[in-house]
Amino acid sequence: MAPSDQVEQITEIYQALFNIKLLIISCYVVVVYDYLCTLDEEAKYVWNSRWSIGLLLFYLNRYLVFVGHALLLSFTLSRSETTISCGHLFKSGIWISNFSGSVSSIIVYMQTCAVWGNRRIIVIPLLVIHIIRIVASIVITHLQWDVIKYPARNGVCGVGEDHGLVRYRFLLVCLTEGVTVAALLFKAVQHIRGSNSSWVIQLYRNGVLYSIIIFLLALLNMVLPEVRIPNGIYKGVLTRPLYVAESILCNRVMFVIFQYRKRGPRASLLTNTNGLKVTTANIFTSIIESNISPNHTTDAIEMQPIEDGDSHIQNRENWIS
Repeated sequence: MAPSDQVEQITEIYQALFNIKLLIISCYVVVVYDYLCTLDEEAKYVWNSRWSIGLLLFYLNRYLVFVGHALLLSFTLSRSETTISCGHLFKSGIWISNFSGSVSSIIVYMQTCAVWGNRRIIVIPLLVIHIIRIVASIVITHLQWDVIKYPARNGVCGVGEDHGLVRYRFLLVCLTEGVTVAALLFKAVQHIRGSNSSWVIQLYRNGVLYSIIIFLLALLNMVLPEVRIPNGIYKGVLTRPLYVAESILCNRVMFVIFQYRKRGPRASLLTNTNGLKVTTANIFTSIIESNISPNHTTDAIEMQPIEDGDSHIQNRENWIS
């Protein structure tokens, strides 16, 4: 290879690395900006909430993205003479980011089960799919360390990676989100068709939006490494946006639930015109069948305390509250 060609190749590599750094910084800026924009909602609806599994999952989803992305950002920007320090930063960032993504997936899974009234026909298949996804993600992440290299050329950390294993993790993400969005859309048609309850519509919209966007990003992450592109550095360019989208979009789902849970005991049961009762007594909303006449107008949503006859439903949902 001629010296001029070598110089051009090195220049392209450093330009690609610079572009990746800009993307990572941009992702972090988006996370911080979203946090500042929604901090008032967190303070108003979340900080005074009673402790629950849902609250713990919210905080993990909300703040782990900062830790994981900060580690990956440090890896990209750090100057180190050893591959060991580069490896520690990268592994820590990936493990935390994967864990954060699993938390987001669990939250949307529990929401999906809730809107289906925790029916076994939905709970069990979705649970199996999510367990397979999480376990496979752990195994694949562990196995990929054997093929990843951490070149520290000129003191700059970098990654050389075989993408053969990672594609299967994204394939499972696509499968999980595809099934989830199908379940949500099916139930949304039933619940929203005769109702103009804005918060129920928003709850479904945010849940479906999360699943669709994560599905598309995972699909692109799975396909991109197989596409012939001039610079292989760009093959994993969409992994960071995926981590950010999981956290931000899942927060939107949670804020809707927290907001209407904040209405208090008398808002624990909302009745819409489709003969459906929407309970916000638990951290994860459940929509259940009601015997109320479908002739109610949609101009006013009747708020009623939960009757004794509905106590079995509350007990059934305690595991997600």
